[in-house]
Amino acid sequence: NNHVIDKADQITVVLSDRRELDAKVILADDKTDLAVLRVEPAGEPLPFLKLRDSDDLEVGDLVLAIGNPFGVGQTVTSGIVSALARAAEESFSTALMRSTEASVSSLIQSAFP
Repeated sequence: NNHVIDKADQITVVLSDRRELDAKVILADDKTDLAVLRVEPAGEPLPFLKLRDSDDLEVGDLVLAIGNPFGVGQTVTSGIVSALARAAEESFSTALMRSTEASVSSLIQSAFP
């Protein structure tokens, strides 16, 4: 989340195996409260998932949101793509996205044209 790293002098990412890595901000957006970080591990490489081409995404596909929301621990939430190229309404606020009551699965949708 951008509000977590905004104005930070140093960012450290802690992995599940307790490795600590310095991180650099690659992209940050206040409006959506998103931030993309880059870490460069020394030694053992990081595990990863191969991402699919978003052009192949179809309504009905299963999707996953993987993360550590609010520092509660590692989580995985699943959902189903309900629409493609749906524009977010102006009334959809960043406050809703930050709300602990808003289920991540209700927010999963594709914004790819």
